[in-house]
Amino acid sequence: MKNACKISFKISIALILITGSLSLVGCEPAEEKAIITTKDVQDIIIPTEQAQELYNTYTKRRVGIIRNYENEIDSVGQEVGSQDNDPKGQYRKEQIRKAEAQKKMEQADDAGFKPTRYAFYDYKSLKKYMAFIEQEADKANVDISTLRFYFANYPNKDSFDNNSPITERRRNTLVFIPTVNTGSQEFAFYTADDSDDGERKAFLLNEELIENKQTFGGKGTSEASFTFTPSLNSLSAPLAPQNAQSLAGNEFGLRPPK
Repeated sequence: MKNACKISFKISIALILITGSLSLVGCEPAEEKAIITTKDVQDIIIPTEQAQELYNTYTKRRVGIIRNYENEIDSVGQEVGSQDNDPKGQYRKEQIRKAEAQKKMEQADDAGFKPTRYAFYDYKSLKKYMAFIEQEADKANVDISTLRFYFANYPNKDSFDNNSPITERRRNTLVFIPTVNTGSQEFAFYTADDSDDGERKAFLLNEELIENKQTFGGKGTSEASFTFTPSLNSLSAPLAPQNAQSLAGNEFGLRPPK
Protein backbone atom coordinates (compact mmCIF):
# COMPACT_ATOMS: atom_id res chain seq x y z
CA MET A 1 0.00 0.00 0.00
CA LYS A 2 2.85 2.35 0.91
CA ASN A 3 4.57 1.57 -2.40
CA ALA A 4 1.37 2.38 -4.31
CA CYS A 5 1.11 5.74 -2.49
CA LYS A 6 4.75 6.55 -3.29
CA ILE A 7 4.22 5.74 -6.99
CA SER A 8 1.07 7.89 -7.12
CA PHE A 9 2.93 10.75 -5.44
CA LYS A 10 5.81 10.55 -7.93
CA ILE A 11 3.41 10.50 -10.89
CA SER A 12 1.59 13.56 -9.51
CA ILE A 13 4.88 15.45 -9.13
CA ALA A 14 5.89 14.52 -12.70
CA LEU A 15 2.57 15.75 -14.10
CA ILE A 16 2.90 19.04 -12.21
CA LEU A 17 6.41 19.56 -13.61
CA ILE A 18 5.31 18.74 -17.18
CA THR A 19 2.25 21.03 -17.14
CA GLY A 20 4.28 23.75 -15.49
CA SER A 21 6.95 23.61 -18.19
CA LEU A 22 4.27 23.67 -20.90
CA SER A 23 2.68 26.72 -19.31
CA LEU A 24 6.03 28.49 -19.31
CA VAL A 25 6.50 27.73 -23.00
CA GLY A 26 3.05 29.08 -23.77
CA CYS A 27 3.79 32.29 -21.87
CA GLU A 28 6.90 33.13 -23.87
CA PRO A 29 6.37 36.41 -25.74
CA ALA A 30 5.94 36.07 -29.51
CA GLU A 31 8.77 37.35 -31.62
CA GLU A 32 8.04 40.81 -32.99
CA LYS A 33 8.26 41.27 -36.74
CA ALA A 34 11.11 43.48 -37.86
CA ILE A 35 9.76 46.82 -39.08
CA ILE A 36 10.82 47.66 -42.64
CA THR A 37 11.18 51.42 -43.08
CA THR A 38 10.91 53.39 -46.31
CA LYS A 39 14.66 53.95 -46.07
CA ASP A 40 15.18 50.18 -46.27
CA VAL A 41 13.42 50.04 -49.64
CA GLN A 42 14.33 53.45 -51.05
CA ASP A 43 16.33 51.80 -53.84
CA ILE A 44 13.28 49.77 -54.90
CA ILE A 45 10.12 51.82 -54.39
CA ILE A 46 9.27 54.47 -56.99
CA PRO A 47 6.46 57.06 -56.82
CA THR A 48 3.12 55.95 -58.24
CA GLU A 49 3.16 58.76 -60.81
CA GLN A 50 6.59 57.61 -62.00
CA ALA A 51 5.28 54.05 -62.45
CA GLN A 52 2.41 55.50 -64.49
CA GLU A 53 4.86 57.45 -66.69
CA LEU A 54 6.88 54.29 -67.35
CA TYR A 55 3.66 52.48 -68.29
CA ASN A 56 2.54 55.30 -70.59
CA THR A 57 5.93 55.46 -72.30
CA TYR A 58 5.75 51.75 -73.11
CA THR A 59 2.27 52.33 -74.53
CA LYS A 60 3.53 55.15 -76.77
CA ARG A 61 6.88 53.71 -77.84
CA ARG A 62 6.36 49.95 -77.88
CA VAL A 63 2.74 48.73 -78.00
CA GLY A 64 1.89 50.17 -81.43
CA ILE A 65 5.13 48.92 -82.99
CA ILE A 66 4.63 45.39 -81.66
CA ARG A 67 0.97 45.31 -82.72
CA ASN A 68 1.71 46.60 -86.25
CA TYR A 69 4.65 44.24 -86.71
CA GLU A 70 2.68 41.17 -85.62
CA ASN A 71 -0.28 42.16 -87.81
CA GLU A 72 2.06 42.69 -90.77
CA ILE A 73 3.70 39.29 -90.27
CA ASP A 74 0.28 37.61 -90.16
CA SER A 75 -0.93 39.36 -93.32
CA VAL A 76 2.32 38.66 -95.18
CA GLY A 77 2.09 34.99 -94.28
CA GLN A 78 -1.38 34.86 -95.81
CA GLU A 79 -0.32 36.74 -98.94
CA VAL A 80 2.79 34.74 -99.79
CA GLY A 81 1.78 31.44 -98.30
CA SER A 82 1.44 29.84 -101.71
CA GLN A 83 3.47 29.93 -104.91
CA ASP A 84 0.45 31.32 -106.76
CA ASN A 85 0.66 34.56 -104.78
CA ASP A 86 4.44 34.81 -105.05
CA PRO A 87 5.46 32.70 -108.06
CA LYS A 88 8.96 34.18 -108.40
CA GLY A 89 9.67 34.45 -104.69
CA GLN A 90 9.97 38.22 -104.92
CA TYR A 91 8.80 38.82 -101.38
CA ARG A 92 11.30 36.33 -99.95
CA LYS A 93 14.13 37.91 -101.94
CA GLU A 94 13.15 41.34 -100.66
CA GLN A 95 13.08 40.12 -97.07
CA ILE A 96 16.54 38.57 -97.44
CA ARG A 97 17.85 41.82 -98.90
CA LYS A 98 16.44 43.83 -95.98
CA ALA A 99 17.84 41.39 -93.42
CA GLU A 100 21.32 41.60 -94.95
CA ALA A 101 21.15 45.40 -95.01
CA GLN A 102 20.07 45.45 -91.38
CA LYS A 103 22.92 43.14 -90.40
CA LYS A 104 25.46 45.41 -92.11
CA MET A 105 24.07 48.43 -90.27
CA GLU A 106 24.34 46.66 -86.91
CA GLN A 107 27.90 45.56 -87.60
CA ALA A 108 28.89 49.08 -88.66
CA ASP A 109 27.39 50.67 -85.57
CA ASP A 110 28.33 48.69 -82.46
CA ALA A 111 27.57 51.76 -80.37
CA GLY A 112 23.95 51.81 -81.53
CA PHE A 113 20.88 51.09 -79.42
CA LYS A 114 20.92 47.58 -77.95
CA PRO A 115 17.54 46.24 -76.81
CA THR A 116 17.23 45.02 -73.23
CA ARG A 117 17.09 41.23 -73.10
CA TYR A 118 16.55 40.59 -69.39
CA ALA A 119 16.27 42.28 -66.01
CA PHE A 120 17.52 41.02 -62.67
CA TYR A 121 17.02 41.88 -59.03
CA ASP A 122 19.10 41.43 -55.89
CA TYR A 123 17.39 38.61 -53.98
CA LYS A 124 17.80 40.12 -50.50
CA SER A 125 16.45 43.46 -51.70
CA LEU A 126 13.46 41.72 -53.26
CA LYS A 127 12.71 39.89 -49.98
CA LYS A 128 12.88 43.21 -48.16
CA TYR A 129 10.44 44.73 -50.68
CA MET A 130 8.00 41.84 -50.19
CA ALA A 131 8.15 42.27 -46.41
CA PHE A 132 7.56 46.01 -46.81
CA ILE A 133 4.44 45.74 -48.98
CA GLU A 134 2.97 43.09 -46.65
CA GLN A 135 3.62 45.39 -43.70
CA GLU A 136 1.92 48.33 -45.44
CA ALA A 137 -1.04 46.19 -46.52
CA ASP A 138 -1.51 45.07 -42.90
CA LYS A 139 -1.67 48.71 -41.81
CA ALA A 140 -4.52 49.24 -44.28
CA ASN A 141 -6.25 46.00 -43.20
CA VAL A 142 -6.12 44.44 -46.67
CA ASP A 143 -4.62 41.23 -48.05
CA ILE A 144 -2.33 41.26 -51.06
CA SER A 145 -3.81 38.91 -53.65
CA THR A 146 -1.29 39.10 -56.51
CA LEU A 147 1.90 40.86 -57.54
CA ARG A 148 1.33 42.47 -60.94
CA PHE A 149 4.20 43.02 -63.41
CA TYR A 150 3.93 45.80 -65.99
CA PHE A 151 6.04 46.03 -69.13
CA ALA A 152 7.50 49.52 -69.07
CA ASN A 153 9.89 51.79 -70.95
CA TYR A 154 12.14 54.60 -69.79
CA PRO A 155 11.36 57.91 -71.56
CA ASN A 156 13.91 59.37 -73.96
CA LYS A 157 14.73 62.35 -71.75
CA ASP A 158 16.94 63.31 -68.83
CA SER A 159 14.34 63.07 -66.05
CA PHE A 160 10.82 61.97 -65.21
CA ASP A 161 7.99 64.45 -64.79
CA ASN A 162 8.70 64.40 -61.03
CA ASN A 163 12.34 65.38 -61.77
CA SER A 164 13.83 61.99 -60.84
CA PRO A 165 16.87 61.40 -63.10
CA ILE A 166 16.72 58.84 -65.91
CA THR A 167 19.93 56.88 -66.43
CA GLU A 168 18.63 54.18 -68.82
CA ARG A 169 16.88 56.21 -71.51
CA ARG A 170 14.66 54.28 -73.97
CA ARG A 171 15.28 50.94 -72.27
CA ASN A 172 12.57 48.41 -71.52
CA THR A 173 12.01 47.56 -67.87
CA LEU A 174 9.40 46.13 -65.51
CA VAL A 175 7.27 47.79 -62.85
CA PHE A 176 5.75 45.56 -60.18
CA ILE A 177 2.94 46.49 -57.82
CA PRO A 178 0.70 44.53 -55.41
CA THR A 179 -3.01 44.11 -56.01
CA VAL A 180 -6.00 43.57 -53.76
CA ASN A 181 -9.19 41.67 -54.58
CA THR A 182 -12.26 43.72 -53.72
CA GLY A 183 -14.61 40.80 -54.32
CA SER A 184 -15.35 41.67 -57.92
CA GLN A 185 -12.03 42.82 -59.35
CA GLU A 186 -8.27 43.03 -58.79
CA PHE A 187 -6.85 46.52 -58.24
CA ALA A 188 -3.31 47.80 -57.90
CA PHE A 189 -3.03 50.13 -54.93
CA TYR A 190 -1.00 52.39 -52.72
CA THR A 191 -1.70 53.12 -49.05
CA ALA A 192 -2.55 56.41 -47.38
CA ASP A 193 -4.53 57.99 -44.55
CA ASP A 194 -8.11 58.73 -45.58
CA SER A 195 -8.73 62.44 -45.01
CA ASP A 196 -12.39 61.74 -44.15
CA ASP A 197 -11.86 59.40 -41.18
CA GLY A 198 -8.08 59.32 -40.71
CA GLU A 199 -7.89 55.54 -41.24
CA ARG A 200 -5.11 53.87 -43.20
CA LYS A 201 -6.58 52.39 -46.39
CA ALA A 202 -5.72 51.03 -49.81
CA PHE A 203 -6.28 53.64 -52.51
CA LEU A 204 -7.10 51.81 -55.72
CA LEU A 205 -5.56 52.23 -59.17
CA ASN A 206 -7.00 51.04 -62.48
CA GLU A 207 -5.08 48.88 -64.95
CA GLU A 208 -3.35 51.98 -66.35
CA LEU A 209 -2.21 52.91 -62.82
CA ILE A 210 -4.59 55.88 -62.65
CA GLU A 211 -6.50 56.54 -59.44
CA ASN A 212 -10.18 55.61 -59.65
CA LYS A 213 -11.26 57.49 -56.49
CA GLN A 214 -12.03 54.29 -54.58
CA THR A 215 -10.63 52.97 -51.31
CA PHE A 216 -10.63 49.56 -49.68
CA GLY A 217 -9.99 48.32 -46.16
CA GLY A 218 -9.47 50.38 -43.02
CA LYS A 219 -9.30 49.34 -39.37
CA GLY A 220 -12.90 50.16 -38.53
CA THR A 221 -14.36 48.16 -41.39
CA SER A 222 -14.53 44.57 -42.53
CA GLU A 223 -12.35 43.18 -45.28
CA ALA A 224 -15.28 43.55 -47.66
CA SER A 225 -15.40 47.31 -47.15
CA PHE A 226 -15.33 49.04 -50.51
CA THR A 227 -15.98 52.76 -50.58
CA PHE A 228 -16.29 55.30 -53.35
CA THR A 229 -14.77 58.73 -53.01
CA PRO A 230 -16.73 61.37 -54.97
CA SER A 231 -15.14 62.55 -58.21
CA LEU A 232 -13.61 65.99 -58.57
CA ASN A 233 -16.74 67.09 -60.43
CA SER A 234 -18.81 66.81 -57.24
CA LEU A 235 -20.03 69.94 -55.45
CA SER A 236 -17.44 69.42 -52.72
CA ALA A 237 -14.17 67.93 -53.97
CA PRO A 238 -12.65 65.25 -51.69
CA LEU A 239 -9.58 66.05 -49.65
CA ALA A 240 -6.34 64.53 -50.88
CA PRO A 241 -5.14 61.40 -49.04
CA GLN A 242 -2.46 62.04 -46.43
CA ASN A 243 0.91 60.32 -45.92
CA ALA A 244 0.64 58.38 -49.17
CA GLN A 245 3.03 55.45 -49.59
CA SER A 246 3.74 54.05 -53.05
CA LEU A 247 4.12 50.27 -53.28
CA ALA A 248 5.34 50.25 -56.90
CA GLY A 249 8.77 48.69 -57.40
CA ASN A 250 11.29 49.20 -60.19
CA GLU A 251 15.05 49.92 -60.36
CA PHE A 252 16.02 46.60 -61.90
CA GLY A 253 19.46 45.77 -63.17
CA LEU A 254 19.21 45.65 -66.98
CA ARG A 255 21.25 43.70 -69.54
CA PRO A 256 22.40 45.10 -71.83
CA PRO A 257 23.97 47.52 -71.01
CA LYS A 258 26.49 46.45 -68.39
